[in-house]
Amino acid sequence: GLWEYTGDFITGWWSGPSQEIGAGPGEVYRAYCWIRSDTSLGGDEGWEPGLKAFARVCFLSNPSPPGRCNDNIIQCYESPALTTERTPWGQYEVTTLPAPGGTSHVQLMLRLEKPQGTVGQSIVNFDDCFLEKVVITPTLTISPSSGKHVATQGFDLTLIVEALGLSVVGGRATWDGSDVSAVLASCFKPGTLVSGGQTFRCPGLTGGLLGRGTHTLEVVLNLSDGSSVSDTITWEVKENTEP
Repeated sequence: GLWEYTGDFITGWWSGPSQEIGAGPGEVYRAYCWIRSDTSLGGDEGWEPGLKAFARVCFLSNPSPPGRCNDNIIQCYESPALTTERTPWGQYEVTTLPAPGGTSHVQLMLRLEKPQGTVGQSIVNFDDCFLEKVVITPTLTISPSSGKHVATQGFDLTLIVEALGLSVVGGRATWDGSDVSAVLASCFKPGTLVSGGQTFRCPGLTGGLLGRGTHTLEVVLNLSDGSSVSDTITWEVKENTEP
């Protein structure tokens, strides 16, 4: 395992060995490390109050210059931190959101920090650290899902596209076998998922507008990488009256 130290003096308040690999916009990464606070040392010998050790993943616009800290950080994500002395091995994990535009590299740093202005050396151990690209299969979900509705019931029809780094470039929708693509396209309000993806919402529908009986909606959407996602739901609409 790696023994990582801060400096003894005020200026040596952090350390962070790191490694970088090529990356691109829209990509998602997961990192984890096993960390412990050294059990053979303690107190003034290897731990300063306020110390924390964690894994940090940063997206970079350019690789780090040799021997220098990187000034081209776009965005960073941190794992939960080890914050107490004499803590046994534990796994600390972080998963990023999609890499922003301009990303060319991703960096994993094993970060150890003590409060600025603290005098005294601190020590932790890192081991079995790993950085991997997360491959997520794109999905389409139609909401509301299959089920029963009544004629007076109002709802929004929403397509939820979870496809990290991809965008919808076309598609087709059928209602009981008839093409309704143009009708839905004129109704949909596009949106963006914070976690990565798109939404398309058609507001203000009612069960009465759909008509009594059982109906099937099938949607196929084409994505920017040439793949497609699809979903099918079946709604049963029942007549009802209200005062």
